Amino acid sequence: MTKVLMVSLVVILGGCAKAPSTHEVAYPNGTVRWRQTLVGGVPHGKSETFHPNGLLRSSGVYHRGSRRGHFVFFSEDGVIEKQVLYLDDEILWETADQNERPPAQLARFIRNHGEGSRDVTEVESEPTASTVSLSNVLGAARRGLTEGSPSSQFAGLERVTGRNLLGFSAGAGGASTGNSLTRLSLYGNYEIRSLRDNRIGLYADFATSRLATMETSYEGRRSLELSMTHRRPVLRGAISSRLGLLVPIGNDTQHGAAIAAASSIQRPTDSVAAMPSTVALRGGSSWSKSGEFWVVQGDAYLDIAAGGAQNSFHPLGRINAAIGLGGEDLMVGFESVNTLRLDDSADSVRSLGVSVLMRFSGVAVSLLMARTGASLTSFTGGISHEI
Repeated sequence: MTKVLMVSLVVILGGCAKAPSTHEVAYPNGTVRWRQTLVGGVPHGKSETFHPNGLLRSSGVYHRGSRRGHFVFFSEDGVIEKQVLYLDDEILWETADQNERPPAQLARFIRNHGEGSRDVTEVESEPTASTVSLSNVLGAARRGLTEGSPSSQFAGLERVTGRNLLGFSAGAGGASTGNSLTRLSLYGNYEIRSLRDNRIGLYADFATSRLATMETSYEGRRSLELSMTHRRPVLRGAISSRLGLLVPIGNDTQHGAAIAAASSIQRPTDSVAAMPSTVALRGGSSWSKSGEFWVVQGDAYLDIAAGGAQNSFHPLGRINAAIGLGGEDLMVGFESVNTLRLDDSADSVRSLGVSVLMRFSGVAVSLLMARTGASLTSFTGGISHEI
């Protein structure tokens, strides 16, 4: 009988030791200074610290006594000061840009390393063979689709809004019945230097187009763009700016320009690549901001095409906007692209589109369906990889 009681006592005490509890420490004025989930007296789960004025100072998750995962630190007026990715108290990534998101590959590595990205209640209630149910499966699927905030990566807008990427896109549509009109683009965006909140980088883009008929095919104008980029936090978001040159590098004929112009409905943002010119100056800025389940982006750019056989001068203004809804790995976007030829308003392109972006282990796959003008529909697919 005594042995049974001792075993029962050990089981009860062991169960109590593992039960999560919330511990708080207060300032002398009674305001909460620190709130931590403990398991067996060890920090394990959600952790929050607060400023004396009651506003949040930091938020993250502990795993068996160590910081693991995404921590966010706030100033006394509630503005994000920095973000840090930890793995067992070691800093793997840090930024002062409140709009930037942790690199997907690092975030996944930390998640796969342990339970640091999940709340202790999820850790303690990990489903077993006897508890697996439809709700467990749906809950896991929901976490996979909505975990992390969506990033500013829209198929039809500017591509310099944060991530270091190497990508390829292919568009189709806009040709008459029996013909095929395609546009191909290979691009890259890479940060080369960071000075406090300022991030300096390079952007490059190679584009070409092709028209195929029942009898033969024709190559469109090929172009290459090289630009400098600059990114810094502004207005609780981030401003990404670009300034560079675009030049023709092949099929720079009237026929080639006509095919490039026809294919520009697949990506009106880069319509200047179809203008008959010797060189084009491209410059402007994009503002982007992310929330828990949304992201917005706005572009304001001016492209100037100059030279060519007729020594012409063509300024193009671009005003784009988009909103994305979802999570880091799955986002649905609604995009509006407007390229306005300032010297001939009749020769302008306006497009509305719906896009889907899916991300797998640092690789993003996108599909955009856009409607240009009254009757032209185009489809653009892309794949990019974080570098």
